[in-house]
Amino acid sequence: MKKLLLLFVGIFALLSCEVKNSYQEPEAGKDFSLVDEISVSVNTTENTRCLLYVGDPYVDGHLVGEPILIGYAPFTETVRIPKATDKLYLLMNGQMSTYSKGDIVVNKGVTRAESELSDALITAINNFYPEGIRNTPSDCYTECSDLIVGSEETEVWITYVGNGGAHLNNSLYYYTYTDEVNDYRDLDMKLVFDGTQTIGSKIALGKFTNCKIGFACSYSSGLYRYSTPRFNLGHNDILLTSGVIRTLVFGGKEYQTLGMEDQIPSGWFDQDYNDLLCLIESTPTLKPEIEIPVPELDPSKIVWQGMWLFEDNYPSQGDYDFNDVVVRFRIEESANIKNEVLAYIQVMATGANFNNSFGINGKIYVENLTGYMNVRKGSSRVETEVIQITLPKASEYIPMLNNGKATFDLNSYNVHSADFPNVLEIPSVDFKWCLENIRIDEAYPMYTKWADSGCKSYTDWYKGERKDDMVYME
Repeated sequence: MKKLLLLFVGIFALLSCEVKNSYQEPEAGKDFSLVDEISVSVNTTENTRCLLYVGDPYVDGHLVGEPILIGYAPFTETVRIPKATDKLYLLMNGQMSTYSKGDIVVNKGVTRAESELSDALITAINNFYPEGIRNTPSDCYTECSDLIVGSEETEVWITYVGNGGAHLNNSLYYYTYTDEVNDYRDLDMKLVFDGTQTIGSKIALGKFTNCKIGFACSYSSGLYRYSTPRFNLGHNDILLTSGVIRTLVFGGKEYQTLGMEDQIPSGWFDQDYNDLLCLIESTPTLKPEIEIPVPELDPSKIVWQGMWLFEDNYPSQGDYDFNDVVVRFRIEESANIKNEVLAYIQVMATGANFNNSFGINGKIYVENLTGYMNVRKGSSRVETEVIQITLPKASEYIPMLNNGKATFDLNSYNVHSADFPNVLEIPSVDFKWCLENIRIDEAYPMYTKWADSGCKSYTDWYKGERKDDMVYME
C-alpha cells in the first residue's frame, strides 16, 4: 500500500520537547499493557446472533452500547478487553446475560415459559428484527403493515418472544379499526401484555371479521407507539409506523411476526423494531397490509479500538507527556473479509520537533507528523481526517513510530529504565491526552499508583482522577 500523507494546519514550535527525568521510578519488570484477552464460545442454536458488550451498555434503560463482537452460533472467538473490565454483557435472542471478567462459554438456549416456541423459531424471529440494525427502509417508515381481516371469521393468538435486550418494560395493546377511523382517541385499546410477561406467554386475542388489527406498545402511562402511522401522527406528532408485521415461513407453517419500536426520532430511536417481539398465529392465516422487506444480517465482526500515545524521544525517556503523536484507532475483523482487517486511524495530536512516521506491524502508513497541534491550552482544535487502511490479519496489531533516529513500538522501552515505555495503548476512544510538557502522572495521579503496584492494580487509571487544566479539552 502506498504511504499515506496526512497534512496538518497548525503552529509549529521552535523549541524541542523539554526533557525531564525526575520521575520516581517504580520497581522493574512491569507489564504496561492495559489489555487482556478472553475466549468467547457459544454453542447454542445454529445462527443465533450474539452481541458482546464490555461494561454496562444501557443508558436510562435503552441499549445504546456498541458491541465488541458480533457472532453467529456456534462459534469460538478470542477478543481483547480492557484489564479494568468488571462485567461483560452477552445478548442472545433478546436476552441479556451478565458475566464476570473471564472466558465465556454458553451451551444453553433461551429461558422461557412452557410453550410451543423452539429455540430455532425464536432465533428466526429475532433475526427478522436484529438489534442495532435499521429494520425498515427509509421509504417504509410511513407504510402500514397492520393485519387485514376479511369477511371470514378469524381467530387470532399472540405469543411474546422478547424485547431485544431493552430494559424498559413495554406493555402491548391491540385495537381494531376500519379505514374510516382517523383519530387515535376513537380506538378501543385492549391490553395484551402488561410488561411482566415472559418469553412464551401466549394469549388468545379473539375472533374478528371485516376490520384491521393494529398494535401499540407503551412503557409509560398515557404514552403509546402505534403500528398505524396516522395514529402516531395524532398522538406523537410524527407520521411513522412504530410496529412492523412480517410473514415468516418456518417448519412448513406460515406465521406473522410483530416488532415494535418504543421510541420516536426525538428520543433513543434506533429503528431496529425489536423493543417488543411477538409471534402471531391465526386461523385462517392473516396477511399484513404490506410486506416490509427484512433487513440483511451483518457479518460476524470483532472490534478493538482506543488510543495510541507516543513519547518520541526514544531511546531516551523524553518529557513523559505522551502527546508527541496521539492516534485514535479502530480495528475491525469481519467474516466477509478473508485474511485482512480494516483499520481506521486518525492522528489526534502532535507535540514534537521530530519528523515522525507512524505505522502498524512494521509498515509505515502516515508520515510528516511534526509540530504542535492540539496540545496547547486554548488553541483551537485542528480537525484531521480518518484514514482507512487494510492490514494483513494478525494475532496482534502493534503500533510503531520512526523518529528519524530509530524505530520503536508498543514493546519498546527507553534506555533510562525498562520501567518506562515509549508507547501506551489506552483502551478508550475518549481519553484526554496531556497538554505540552505536562507529565502523564501529573495529569492522571492514579498513573503513579498503577506503576507502583507493578501495573497490577489501578488498571483503570485513565478513567479515574484527572486534572482537566492539564489535558487538552478543546
